[in-house]
Amino acid sequence: MPSLLLAFMLISEAIKGNFDGIDAFEIIYAVVGFFAIYIALTGKKFF
Repeated sequence: MPSLLLAFMLISEAIKGNFDGIDAFEIIYAVVGFFAIYIALTGKKFF
């Protein structure tokens, strides 16, 4: 759940054009969170 909130925060910052406030770790954390949620909901694996 925290990764979803982080993803929404990253999207809102990107819409505002404030790319300086976005760190690479935050992007990686959000992407990993989306993969985890997808696997938890569907039971399918990517690899």
